[in-house]
Amino acid sequence: MKRNLKNAFLIIFFLILLAIYLNFREEVSLCFFNIKNFFQKNFLFSKNIEIKSINNSLRITKETILNDSQIDNFYVSKNGNLFVLTSKNKIFIFNRKGNIKEKVYEFKTPLEEIILPPFKNIQDILVKTKKEYYLLFLSPSIEKSVSLNNIFLKALKNSDFKNLEKEPQILKIVYHPFLEYVYLIKTNIGIYSYNFLNNQIELIYFGSNSNFFLNNEYLYFIKENGIINVYSLKEKKDIKASFYSFYNQNYLKINLFFNQKASSNDLIVIDENQNAYYFKNIEDPSPTFVDSKVEKAFLNGNSIFVILKNNQENNFSIKSFNPEDLSLSLLNTSIDYPLIDFINQNYFLYLKDKKINLFSLSDNKSQILIDDLIKNNNLFFDHSLNYLYYLTDTGLQRLTLKF
Repeated sequence: MKRNLKNAFLIIFFLILLAIYLNFREEVSLCFFNIKNFFQKNFLFSKNIEIKSINNSLRITKETILNDSQIDNFYVSKNGNLFVLTSKNKIFIFNRKGNIKEKVYEFKTPLEEIILPPFKNIQDILVKTKKEYYLLFLSPSIEKSVSLNNIFLKALKNSDFKNLEKEPQILKIVYHPFLEYVYLIKTNIGIYSYNFLNNQIELIYFGSNSNFFLNNEYLYFIKENGIINVYSLKEKKDIKASFYSFYNQNYLKINLFFNQKASSNDLIVIDENQNAYYFKNIEDPSPTFVDSKVEKAFLNGNSIFVILKNNQENNFSIKSFNPEDLSLSLLNTSIDYPLIDFINQNYFLYLKDKKINLFSLSDNKSQILIDDLIKNNNLFFDHSLNYLYYLTDTGLQRLTLKF
């Protein structure tokens, strides 16, 4: 009996030493041994597995945040600790601090978009399906969803605005930028502010209008006469309107793009014909024509970039625009997806052949940042911590960029 106990003790001791050894090997280099194959699929871990030098000023550290090949899309909270993951009709919450992944809810209809609140503490998320918007509560004591469409429409029927619209249809819902449990809602003929807690509705604008666009505390939208209107959510009133009108255009197809710097007032408007116009401010009576066939625009301080559709399907070009001399410069002739993200004033990221490319504005050169293939164009850059999150076929990854 004593001999059996002794043997058992030796076996346990040997296994502990082996585990320590394997963990050390994995920390030093995964080139020799890949420890994750010892674990079941979807095991959660975060290990430093690579340090790569891009140039003399930039180094990256790669980490695996979550191993799960079933993830379709991911969304990151403002504090960077909470990840909302989707897999077909299912929604999961991954708390990086606790290293815990939990299924929150499964919907009967396909998910189109997840909208996270602009607050550090997340109590709920907006879930957009093909038919309607849901408010999904994340508290363990609740963990249920409610149709925000139904709740708002019921409140609208009992409000002072019940006679404005006979058959209102909800087209868009977003979070209020600074008030919790308050939502901005666009119907087919009105824009409202809805307080979920007290079930109160405020009218922002009534009349035919475009999609609305948020820029800090300001709400932008185009009226039926083609005028761009600016509404202050703090002052609760219209404060500006454009002198230039996009009259005789389909205002539902007009898009606005703002400067990432909060102190900047300039913007780019892309009309229904995909012509881009630069406004130094919204009251500029003669905006500057930028280019045609423009899909998206990005303003970062004094830098302006436009994405143009090439003749090939799902293929785009990047151009820089100088508003001082009105010059356009071609930076790249072929990218996969009309999205770029700025790291700082010197670099931005884009996708080419499903790989993340880094473009240096100082020397007008680009290079592949990492060899991983990006799944579903999923990447997110956290400007506060210089973290780049992206999705691959194996799961969620993160790069730490060090300058």
